[in-house]
Amino acid sequence: MRGQDLLFETLTFLALTATPPVGALANNDPLKAPEDWYESTTAMFYYCLSQKFNHPLCPAVNGTYRQEFTTMVALATTSAPAVLELSPFEKIKEPDGPLNSQNLFTANILLQLKRYPLMWLMSLKLAGPKPKEIPDRLWAHAQWLSGKVFFQMKKYREAMAMYDLAVDQLKTRSLFHQERAWVFFFNGKFDRALGSIVSAESPLVYGVPYFEKYFLQSLVERETCYWNSAFNTIEKGRAAFTDLKAMADKHPWVILCERENLGPLCEDLRGWYARYYEAEKLKSAKDLDLVEVELRDRGITKQSDKSLAKIVWPLNGEHWADELGHYSVPVPTQCS
Repeated sequence: MRGQDLLFETLTFLALTATPPVGALANNDPLKAPEDWYESTTAMFYYCLSQKFNHPLCPAVNGTYRQEFTTMVALATTSAPAVLELSPFEKIKEPDGPLNSQNLFTANILLQLKRYPLMWLMSLKLAGPKPKEIPDRLWAHAQWLSGKVFFQMKKYREAMAMYDLAVDQLKTRSLFHQERAWVFFFNGKFDRALGSIVSAESPLVYGVPYFEKYFLQSLVERETCYWNSAFNTIEKGRAAFTDLKAMADKHPWVILCERENLGPLCEDLRGWYARYYEAEKLKSAKDLDLVEVELRDRGITKQSDKSLAKIVWPLNGEHWADELGHYSVPVPTQCS
């Protein structure tokens, strides 16, 4: 689970509307949460527009690399002294109040800046009963954020507990299942990791590009000694990456941009998405190369004996919403 964050899932979730939320363009405060920001594609689009996309939760549409949100220094001149100015994001403090939309927004900014708001999240007692006044979705998003923080801190068991608690509310989010697959993998639950791949690609969820699925599957097959399957997955992934093309015109933010007739910004968004897409393809292809190199370094080129076991994927039949997030793909180990 690399740096896939709230950004990409927010960009590609929920229905689009042509009218900006009330007051959306007037919100120029980089630290003030837009209304329904964690649920609404439209709200985040107009918020980032108001921020000129210069925000940790917004795409870096104006360049290949995201600018650093750090201290700015104006050098001294003969007529003016040096000026030291803190970025507003450097001034952010970890929330210390109750769970609400604003505090969750602040905590997500901190996550993107790799300043993990663990103390605040722990204070919410997210593993306990939900307070009646807290909306179900807000509570689940806080559990999701907590799971991300635990994962980044390599506390995999704690991360799994948080993802398990949030699954019923967030089961229609593809990125949630993609991240959860890695959580299961690092907890040694390979059957649930493969099951999360099934959930992430269900026709019942809004599709988000899943570049890492071949890498993850090949790692599971490596760990369970399905050597032939691992090599086949590597080749399948390479073939898929060759054919994958970025479909920027179908991206919700590009659609919103075109509806508002924002001209050059729409081209910037297309360019950002194309760069993101190609970078993810390249990284995932290199990951597959590393798995193959590791296997060959260990002297493994194929299954030495005929395999009697096989990985049994769920049947391609009907899909049921209550099954999302609970798939398990049997994967009995072949390691001696």
